[in-house]
Amino acid sequence: QDIEVVYQTAQLMPKCIFDTQIAAGLLGYAPQLGYANLANELFGVEIAKSHTRADWSKRPLTDALLQYAAEDVEYLLPAYIALAESLDRQSRLAWAEEDSARLLSPVLYDIDPRLAIDRLKGARNLRGRHRSAAASLAAWRESQALRSNRPRQWIARDSVLIDLAFKLP
Repeated sequence: QDIEVVYQTAQLMPKCIFDTQIAAGLLGYAPQLGYANLANELFGVEIAKSHTRADWSKRPLTDALLQYAAEDVEYLLPAYIALAESLDRQSRLAWAEEDSARLLSPVLYDIDPRLAIDRLKGARNLRGRHRSAAASLAAWRESQALRSNRPRQWIARDSVLIDLAFKLP
């Protein structure tokens, strides 16, 4: 998600990346392990996620948001070191690097609103008019999200769009 934001904002990609979620998965941690849970697993620390959904576009940032931002990255480098060392011992470091590098393909982040239905959870179960409605709603939401520079779920949740497509009010 972070790469998508960077790419859509700057139309640039980082030169390289090490995805801690990919690395953790290769080491047997729970699938889709989030950063806070990873920091807890590796270092026994609790990271508050109280400002995850804050509006970061509002300036000036509050002291609470600045503190949150600092805490939110405090364990990234130590996590990288710990994960990379563990992966190297298991001869899996190259796997993590290759899988992480795949995330840097701009094709993954060039959003075509007409294809937004592919990102709509539950849409694959819809057929006929219901699927057509879901496709239109997903395209509308994607366009709104891009235009307003907001996450698509802030425009309308997947479940709301699926419900509308199913009921066809």
